[in-house]
Amino acid sequence: MCVTKQKATSREYYFIMYEYPSGLIRVLEKQLPDNTDIDRMTLAKDGAEAFDVLHDTDYKDNVGTHTAEEYREVLEADARELHALMQKTLGDTPLFEFLFIENDFLHSKQILKELLLNATVESYTTTGLENREQLRKYI
Repeated sequence: MCVTKQKATSREYYFIMYEYPSGLIRVLEKQLPDNTDIDRMTLAKDGAEAFDVLHDTDYKDNVGTHTAEEYREVLEADARELHALMQKTLGDTPLFEFLFIENDFLHSKQILKELLLNATVESYTTTGLENREQLRKYI
C-alpha cells in the first residue's frame, strides 16, 4: 500500500510552525531572574551589590566589565541577542511581530514627546520591528 503525504492545512501548518518557538520561549523564560534573584537584588546594600547578582543569571554573558551604572547597556545587549535569536527562529511571522511591536509603540511615543514637547528623550531599547529613525520619518 502506498501512503501519500497530504498537504498540511493552514491550521496544521501554524501549529507545527509554533511548536519549536513556543518551547524555545519556555526554556528562555527559565533563564530570567527568578524571585530569589530579585529578592537578593532588593536586599542588596547598594547598586553595585545588586548588580553583582546578575553574574548568577543568564545576564552574566553581557555583564563583562560593566559597572552598576552601566546596567542599561547590559540589558540592551541581552535584548539585542534575544531579538536576533527570535528573528532567526521565527522569521517574519505574526508571532515575531507580536513579541517586538511593543518597542515600536515605545519609540513612537518617545518621538512624539520629542516633537511636541521639544524634549530630549533617551531611548532605552533599539529592538523593534522598525528602525527608530524610520519611525521618525513616518511620524
